[in-house]
Amino acid sequence: MKRNEGSFEFVVGLNRYWLKWFGLWPHCDRFSSHRLFVTLLMAISLLIPMTACLFESNDFADHIEILSKLIPIIMVTIKLFILRVKRNYLRLLVEEVARDWKNFGQLELYEKDVMMRYAKLGRLINIICIVFLFLVQLGRLDMRFEQSEEIGYSAYQALWYDLSPGTARFFIILILRSRKPFNITAGKFYIMSMSSFMNILKTSGAYLSVLKAIK
Repeated sequence: MKRNEGSFEFVVGLNRYWLKWFGLWPHCDRFSSHRLFVTLLMAISLLIPMTACLFESNDFADHIEILSKLIPIIMVTIKLFILRVKRNYLRLLVEEVARDWKNFGQLELYEKDVMMRYAKLGRLINIICIVFLFLVQLGRLDMRFEQSEEIGYSAYQALWYDLSPGTARFFIILILRSRKPFNITAGKFYIMSMSSFMNILKTSGAYLSVLKAIK
């Protein structure tokens, strides 16, 4: 029985974590609706200003850039809403999967191999999607990092000398602030960026190579 429960946990563990995070897991606590409401509220708070910018801008390049961010948010919002409305069907699906894994020990050997093979494949796809989304977000953070570094240069290139002395002093503050680029840190000691992530992978690979050579 423990083996069956472990197999079921292996199958649904990651999916349950993310669905619980968004308040969509069928067997969730009473705060799941609040988490889903906060998630939808955040999505809507992004949709409204981006939609307004889409209609206000007359530049085709701006339209493409806004739509590249707006369409994924709309799709995610629709999917969250559908999953919430159809949560009873999701609950039945999860219960059916749990029932199959409960009878795992009574199956033939080839049936067990098929179930485990597809379970491992599904888990691998899930992990790949999570890593891909993580890398995409790191790439966007790098882009924001580069853009924040260009703020000071853009302020310097502006026609600040045509402004009044009081207004021109604000450019000095802006340039000084831009010397500390925008970044997101983990624990205030690790900068989350693609270069930092690649350095961690390189260091981990080097350590593994050394440990393997010692062994």
